Amino acid sequence: MEAYAELAAIPSLAAIKEECTVDYTTSIDQQFGERWNIFAGGAKARFLTYRAHGMQAYSRAFATFAPEVAMRFWRVVERDDLQEAQAVV
Repeated sequence: MEAYAELAAIPSLAAIKEECTVDYTTSIDQQFGERWNIFAGGAKARFLTYRAHGMQAYSRAFATFAPEVAMRFWRVVERDDLQEAQAVV
């Protein structure tokens, strides 16, 4: 957490892609979520885990491979239809 505190002093740093455990990422979000846009890397299911904590974005490497799936998922997330989002996952 000390390293994150040092990074928070850099005004141009606007976002962080999470790649940690749920507990660790949640603690980063609790401490620095107002400062940065913290977004999920990896699977859509991971993003849904963090959505309950207010996460607003995710990054998916395969979105360009099957964009229709990524777009369908995001449309239902924007509607806050988490049951349908889980069905897409």
